[in-house]
Amino acid sequence: LTMATSSEAAVLLLFHKENKPFSVQNLVDLLAHAGHKKPSIIKALDSLQASTKILCKEFGKTKIYMPSQSGHSVLSKEEMDQKQAETRTNQATLQAEREAIKKLEQELNGFRTTATLEEMKSEITANTSKLIELDEKLVGLKSGAVLVSAEERTQVAKEFMVNLGHWRKRRTIFRSIWSSISESMDRKDAEVFEEMGIDTDESVGANLQAMDGLVAGATPALGAKRRKL
Repeated sequence: LTMATSSEAAVLLLFHKENKPFSVQNLVDLLAHAGHKKPSIIKALDSLQASTKILCKEFGKTKIYMPSQSGHSVLSKEEMDQKQAETRTNQATLQAEREAIKKLEQELNGFRTTATLEEMKSEITANTSKLIELDEKLVGLKSGAVLVSAEERTQVAKEFMVNLGHWRKRRTIFRSIWSSISESMDRKDAEVFEEMGIDTDESVGANLQAMDGLVAGATPALGAKRRKL
């Protein structure tokens, strides 16, 4: 078969299969994968139109080709009404099926996000171990046992005291600098601090003396050492 003959057969087969109108570009796009080029498709259309196997209608500069309906029986009005009724029934069935599929997909997504049996068993084991650990700690608290050693308390107090020292030192430095630059200001410090975005002990509810009391009360020896510094 020549390319022209092959293209003519391919075009005619497509019309018979789809039974709907096509433009030239539609056919070129659909048949490109089979190696049919636009010139051979146009020749095939001309040949098929000349043999009345297809029809052509022009809409301005656009040509639309459609399969010939000769040889097809024409439905009566009753048959047409029946076909339309069947179409509506099928459309309703299709819509119901789509909704059912959507519901099943939602249920499937829900199952996918649910933990598996193995994951649940693992979580139960982890929570059981944690519960046993907390129960043991609770028993110790109820019995009055010392859960934090003296060495641990001393170490925490030392670190706390060091941080208090940093706090006190920086506060003193800031107060000294601020005293020098605010001598001629006629506004309250709190108003200026608020505009500048400066947090003071008072604005955040911090109390250095109260923190000193915590150290002195918790570890008297460290408290006395801090007062000597």
